[in-house]
Amino acid sequence: MPDARTRPSLALLAAALMLPGAGAPVTGGAGLPGPLGDPCSATFDPRALTAGTDSVSILASFTSPVGPVVDVHAEPASGLVVLGAARAGPEYHKVQLLLDATRAAPGRWTLHFRGTGGSCVGDLAVRPSRRPPTATETP
Repeated sequence: MPDARTRPSLALLAAALMLPGAGAPVTGGAGLPGPLGDPCSATFDPRALTAGTDSVSILASFTSPVGPVVDVHAEPASGLVVLGAARAGPEYHKVQLLLDATRAAPGRWTLHFRGTGGSCVGDLAVRPSRRPPTATETP
């Protein structure tokens, strides 16, 4: 049973849990701080993909472990669709992603990762499609 010394702490915790957006997925900015207090960032291999391709597999590497990944999403304007994500190794520093880029827009787009132990963000480049010109586009 809480005593007079713990009531203020419990009240603060309850107030924090009622804040708007508490527990919501990361929607922008840097990932949550890692063990050294630095925000987690993600890099990708390959560093870029081509718009108009489907079922593209890329490896995401994190600067801090995030635990099992429970949510991955790209900026809606990117047109990228996350088809799947799986841990790629014995630790939680890497995730293999399967993306659909058939409707992707060229540019640099932020991907957001949320795991049970933290979150991470990284920018992925999308190159324009290299499709051959159609008959109406040729000179």
